[in-house]
Amino acid sequence: TVGRFLYEVSVAPESDERFSENNRRTFTVHVTDPKVKVLYVDKPGEEFRRLNMTLQKDPNVELVTLVNERVGRFTQRGTIGDVKLAGFPATPEELDLFDVVLMGNIERSYFSRPQLEAIKAFVVGGKGFMMMGGQHAFGMGGYGGTAVDEALPVNCGPAEIGQLRKAFTMELTAAGKGHDIFAGTVGYFSGAVGGLAAEALELRGCNQVSGVKPAASVLARQTTGSKAPV
Repeated sequence: TVGRFLYEVSVAPESDERFSENNRRTFTVHVTDPKVKVLYVDKPGEEFRRLNMTLQKDPNVELVTLVNERVGRFTQRGTIGDVKLAGFPATPEELDLFDVVLMGNIERSYFSRPQLEAIKAFVVGGKGFMMMGGQHAFGMGGYGGTAVDEALPVNCGPAEIGQLRKAFTMELTAAGKGHDIFAGTVGYFSGAVGGLAAEALELRGCNQVSGVKPAASVLARQTTGSKAPV
């Protein structure tokens, strides 16, 4: 059963025991739900459809999606318990139901300042936040200088920072090769699959950022030029 429980353990004293005060102890056990509670926010589209379908099929995920219709307007799909969201949560308390927030390709103007501050507090409190790329994400989406920018491992940069639009290949860093995110895929990014030589996967663009923060771990980077993070 999920919850916080108080237990007490006691041992009968021996006949010659001088002190028995330490024969009784109480302790707390916190039982958590093994499923990861995810809030996924995005616009309708093929990327949303595929990711939403994948998350729905994962038995370890409880999913709520907020689908954007217009500025400030979201439709909820799925629920955790009886939770109903009128829009994106505006306080840390409202977000605390979730373990992870996934942010799709939605520009900053769709969110209020309190909502962005709630995301930062969510991250500072130890929860997970991921921003996906696109023309309305990171600096291009207007997130530079916001509370979300402060919560990310990179500096978003200004709105005019743009995207890399030409094809490129990427390589995994030492940290990336040992990270769970890339488990089982290292060969695809090193030009070798199943011990056979292969062409490295070519990607067709990514968001540019103005820098990586000192405490961040870069898992993947471009193979040419400035070797910017991917």
